[in-house]
Amino acid sequence: MKYPCGIIRDLLPLYIDGVCGSDSAAAVENHLRECEGCRRLYGEMRSETCLDGRAANESEDVNMEESLKKVKGKINRKIMTAVICAAAAAVIFAVGYSALFTMPLKSISVSEVKADAEVYPLSDLASNAEVNDGSVVIHADGSDNSAVYSITIPDMPEANAAVSGDTIEKSGYMTSISWSSPYYIKVIKYDHDASGDGKTLYVTGFKTSVLGNKPSGHTNIIKSMEFREIDRIVYVDEDGAQTEMWHK
Repeated sequence: MKYPCGIIRDLLPLYIDGVCGSDSAAAVENHLRECEGCRRLYGEMRSETCLDGRAANESEDVNMEESLKKVKGKINRKIMTAVICAAAAAVIFAVGYSALFTMPLKSISVSEVKADAEVYPLSDLASNAEVNDGSVVIHADGSDNSAVYSITIPDMPEANAAVSGDTIEKSGYMTSISWSSPYYIKVIKYDHDASGDGKTLYVTGFKTSVLGNKPSGHTNIIKSMEFREIDRIVYVDEDGAQTEMWHK
């Protein structure tokens, strides 16, 4: 059965999309074999459909690429935020730890610090000799005034000094000072010779960190050295009041 061109042309969109029935599809195919005009129209419609399909696909590809870029941007921002937060947390931890445990922020009352001292004469120290009374060891490592003397305290290895023979000759004395406190002492501030007599050591501040306390019952001891004869250690508080901590 032959169908007019108008009916076939109405069926072409359905045929191209593949949604018409088998009888309609057979009718369209039979007509196209015999009608050049409908065949040409069919080719044009098919080309336009392909172009529209490609355009749609390209549009979908562009949309997909933009979506991927957005997702990647969000991921990168999250990673950057996480890195920044981690770095900030590390800095805050380091600053907090330093402030709480190492920085000298907390003042210690003079009543919570004790001082003891021992004065050693150095003028009679012979070259290549050794003085050892069980607490301080003085070695002479040379034979003239340019010699280097090594002074150590056995029970406090960090409290040691290396001085020249000239220093030994000029000073004449070395005073070993022991500071004891239930705190970790971070700062001991000295004002040398404030009295003008040269034998009084003035101390103007003891400090520890905020969390510098030691366990109850434990005493922290710090050793220091002064290359001169000291017969008094005096603490001066912020109001100028003086407290004698030790005398010879």
